[in-house]
Order: sequence, then C-alpha cells, then structure tokens
Amino acid sequence: MEIENQYQISFKNLILMSWSNMLHQRYASLLQVITISATSAFLTFVICELIYFDTTKNMPGIEYPEGKMVQLLWVLIISLIVCTISNTTTMILNVHKRYREIGTMKCIGAFDITILLLFLVESMILGISGGIIGFIIGCSSSTLSAWINYGITFLNKIVVIQMISGSLLAFFFVVIISILGSAYPAWRASKMLPIEAMKTTQ
Repeated sequence: MEIENQYQISFKNLILMSWSNMLHQRYASLLQVITISATSAFLTFVICELIYFDTTKNMPGIEYPEGKMVQLLWVLIISLIVCTISNTTTMILNVHKRYREIGTMKCIGAFDITILLLFLVESMILGISGGIIGFIIGCSSSTLSAWINYGITFLNKIVVIQMISGSLLAFFFVVIISILGSAYPAWRASKMLPIEAMKTTQ
C-alpha cells in the first residue's frame, strides 16, 4: 500500500490508463508503431546481413566485392543513428502535443511521478509493439534473402540462432531507445506548472 500511495496509482492501472490513452489517440499511436516497426525491421535486416556475410565470407563459390564488410558496418551505424533520431523525435512529439492533458491531470491532483511513469509505460508499450512487428518483418525478409541467395541448406541451426540473437538485440535496442526518447520530455512535462501546461498551444 505504501508503494501504491507513493506513486498514487498501481502499475497495473498505469498500463490500463496507457492503453486507454493509446486507443483514444489511435491514429497517432498507429503512426508511432509504424515508425518504430520500420526502423526495427531495417535494423534487424542489416544485422542479419552482417551475420550472413560473416558466415559465408570463407565459403567456396561465394565472392564479395572488396570492402563489403566495411560497407555493411557503415550501413549498420547509419541505421542505428536513424533509428535513434526517428524514435526519439516521435516520442518527443507525442509528449509535446499532450501538454494540455498533462495540465488537466495536474489540476485534478496527479503527482509528477505518476505523469512521468504514464508516459514511460506508453512508450514501452509502443516500443515493444513496434519492436515485435519489426522483428517479424526483419527476420522474415532476411531469411527470405538468405534462402534466395545461398539456398535453404545455408540456414542451419547455428545461422538461425545467430540471426535470432541479432534480431533480439535490435528489438531490445529499439525498445530502450523508445523509452529513453520519451524520458526527458516526459520528465520536463511532469515538472510544468498546471497553468503553464494548460496555456501551451497544440
């Protein structure tokens, strides 16, 4: 009870409120999930391509242009940057456009920590949803690419385990970036005075 009073609302209710807010703003939430899943899928695909390259570089009959590994690493770095920027921007905009909602919540007695946790839980749900979709799309497309380029026999147990491990790494990265992307703007919004938040233009 002491913990619940400290945060004013239980974690279960935070999840229910977050889900209700996302349903209320279904189009904005859908756009966020699409953005997150697209970056997750691209990141997953690039990581899997690096795994395939490392697995096949010494196989007979397969030749790669010189510097292929460096090119893939550059693509991976760029995709990480793009993923970070796009997810962070999406989360910042999500918090910013809801300043009036935050002001209303504070007027009826919501604690700062409650508002902060509400946005963090929402970003976690969005990140997990988009990450799972991206994981499925990225794994499927990279598996199809490997099947076409190297044949079905190439997809042995070791390669599949490496592919899944790399994809899970991309998934957790996307979820963490989604949460961190909303952490600062949500913290800043939670510290706003109610009247200041209510006067913010949409």
